[in-house]
This record gives sequence, structure tokens and C-alpha cells, in this order.
Amino acid sequence: MTIYLKHPSRQDGEDWPLPPTRDAIASWEAGTATLPADYIHFMMSYNGGSVYPMHFDIGIDEEIADIWDVPDQSLVAMFFDWAKFVKTNAYIGPERKHMLQIGVDTDSSFLGLSPDGQVVHIWRNFPGAWDEEDDGPMPVTVLAPDFRSFLRILDDRDGVAPRWNLPQDLEAARIITF
Repeated sequence: MTIYLKHPSRQDGEDWPLPPTRDAIASWEAGTATLPADYIHFMMSYNGGSVYPMHFDIGIDEEIADIWDVPDQSLVAMFFDWAKFVKTNAYIGPERKHMLQIGVDTDSSFLGLSPDGQVVHIWRNFPGAWDEEDDGPMPVTVLAPDFRSFLRILDDRDGVAPRWNLPQDLEAARIITF
């Protein structure tokens, strides 16, 4: 399946930032955590953006989904650019016990990378505020074993694509390759 990418208009009117260099990524990794090779490739080649197709199944436990009203499917809204990734993950230390946040879905829940490189869906806007003692286990669902596999499971059900003007935007979009 072909995965398309576009860089949406920024609120400040500026152009989408250029991809990070390998040195910039290595510098961040030295003080924080090692990133998976496929995610590094994506950032160095495309620097985040909006993808099409964008639908994915969350696959969360039914009981948790019912209690917290978590949907069973969602759409990728945006993968962060490098500057947003660095800012969002500034609190992550070298022990990397937490997920790295790499983007958001259309419900403003986070898409993340687990410490072993799996792509995960973190339900809630602010996972750091989740209190497991009061709220129970955080609804985190593994979506794919790695970033490249996650891109491959995206689909275009119902032809719904917020932020995409189909089919015109596909003509101008970049095709993601690995």
C-alpha cells in the first residue's frame, strides 16, 4: 500500500521545518534515549507530517474501553516534526521508562514509541497526569512492533480523511519509502 505524506500549513505561517540532521538526532540520543532506525529514517527524510491513509484499530481491552469510553479505532492526525518531538519529550531521561510521544490522533491522544520501539496508542491527552492508584492501569495499546509496520497497517476506510482534500492533495503529497 502507498502511504502519502504532506506537511500541513503551520499556524505561524512559516514553512514546515527542514528534517533534522543525523548529528542533531545523535546529540539528542546521547542525552536521552536511542531511537529506532526506522523512526530515524522517517524523521531525517520527512520530519513528521500528516499521512494518508490514516485509520488504525486501537485494539484496547473491551472492559477498559467501556469504562473510559475509549474508541476502538482512530486516525493519525499528525506525526510531530523534530522540534516538537524534542520539546514534547524533554522530560524523558536515559532510563526511558516512559513512552516517547511521536504524534497525536484525531482525539488528541498520543501515539508513542515504547522503550523497545513498538508503536503504541496512549489514551488521554496528558499521560503524565494519569494516577494508576486512582485510575487503574493506563490504557496503552501496542499497535505495531515498529514504526514501519505501523505505517503499513494504516487504511482508508470510509474515505474519511480530515486535513486532506482528496484526491487533489494526493497529487502534491510525497510518497513515504523505506
